[in-house]
Amino acid sequence: DGSLGGRTAWLRAPYSDAPDTVGQDTLDDETHEAVLTIANRLNLQVMTHAIGDQAISRTLDLLEKTSDAENPLRHAIVHAQIADDALLERMKEQHVLAIVQPLFAESDSSMAPARLGDRYADAYRFKTMADADIRLAFSSDAPVESFNPLHTIRRAMQGRQDEPASRFSFAEALHFHTGGAAYADFAEEQSGAIKAGFAADFSVFGDNLASLLPDELPDRLPLMTVAGGHVYSFT
Repeated sequence: DGSLGGRTAWLRAPYSDAPDTVGQDTLDDETHEAVLTIANRLNLQVMTHAIGDQAISRTLDLLEKTSDAENPLRHAIVHAQIADDALLERMKEQHVLAIVQPLFAESDSSMAPARLGDRYADAYRFKTMADADIRLAFSSDAPVESFNPLHTIRRAMQGRQDEPASRFSFAEALHFHTGGAAYADFAEEQSGAIKAGFAADFSVFGDNLASLLPDELPDRLPLMTVAGGHVYSFT
């Protein structure tokens, strides 16, 4: 589907501030089903952009119709921003991954409540997803949002301001931006953690980031970064 800001994210019911539209599907069911069928045949993972609850629902319908129940190809829904309990239960049952961007809860906060009305309670439920054991990976959606992972971690720790239960711990946020992302990329045995035999990809900071307040995180710069085994020093 499209975007919440442009009122093109595909909703089940009309936008609260634009009752003449429910958004749009940018891929009809026949084409979407064909893409999934071909991808399964070729052992290719598919990540479907779905922000609205109707887009998520239709994607789950087509995944259920075309894919193995255990989802060995780790097909994913990207964004998954508006999902009630029933949709989350379906994602869990179908082993569908959620690739989410905690920063959207912040950048959308000025318009999302007006767009969604009462449905805002079903938006940005990333901690609920994690607690329900839905496979979760954080991403930045750069260049729309900052590519700095500390911004994403900061926002995940803050959660939705009206819902304290939506907040991640530092360790949880770090995991979903590293180990969770590695799993989504079929790389959990090579990256996403500091372990013997894993890729040497990490940054070294002068502070214990876990001890900082969320708002203090984005200002911290690494002293050194190791990427692909190459050392980059910034001191």
